[in-house]
Amino acid sequence: MNRFKFWRWGRLRRLGKPLYIFVFTLAWTIINVGFGIYREYTVLHWSWEDIFLFQAQMIFFVVMSGAIISWFTWDIGEEELKFGIKSHILDTDRLILRRMSQVDFKAQCRLLSDSKTMSSWPNAFTKDDVRTWILRSMESYSNNGFGRYIVQRKKDGKIIGDVGFFLTEVNGLMEVDLGYIISSENWGQGYATEAARACLEYGLYELKIQRIVAHMSVENVASEKVAKNIGMIKICEYDNSRNNDTRTSLYVAEKKA
Repeated sequence: MNRFKFWRWGRLRRLGKPLYIFVFTLAWTIINVGFGIYREYTVLHWSWEDIFLFQAQMIFFVVMSGAIISWFTWDIGEEELKFGIKSHILDTDRLILRRMSQVDFKAQCRLLSDSKTMSSWPNAFTKDDVRTWILRSMESYSNNGFGRYIVQRKKDGKIIGDVGFFLTEVNGLMEVDLGYIISSENWGQGYATEAARACLEYGLYELKIQRIVAHMSVENVASEKVAKNIGMIKICEYDNSRNNDTRTSLYVAEKKA
């Protein structure tokens, strides 16, 4: 999450502009007046009469500066909010799904380079792999209208995985492939199912994709369980030539007429 995290998720903006300016200006005034009194009493050793007289003269300028700063930070927030809305995909009870970008590189490195998290993949990702992964998603947003999305926990804003679609070859056919990765420290809490279900519904009913598949090694019991939990149907097993002929399960979900 970047330095405009409050703006991006709209938490402070829910107050509305007038109330935000009032709250910001009040906080700004309390902090500045409080610091001024502390400095004048402890460092300058002024009398209380002199402190109150000086602060009474300064209060107008403190309030005005707070109002001006809050006015301009709201304008900055307006642009960041637009960016946040553009990158936002959907909410679940506990999660936010949004488009990834290059600012997510460090977080994605932590996620995708972890050997335990990536234990069902041929290898954990290198930094170059992560860059390619992010750029592939960004290109897919433009070319296909979908890609992989950051999975962010609402309660603390922490990035705990990614989920989404790539147009890729699966068992000899070009398919819209649903994938999901959740950090190992968050396994067993239902996050993969929650994110994958929301993403599948988004693909079928918002993006109007007619057929979505998911594939995983037959040994990846946890991933198969997620596919079953979100209503996908297993149609076959095959030897995945793109992954050292690993025996692979193929699940399908199709939009109902």
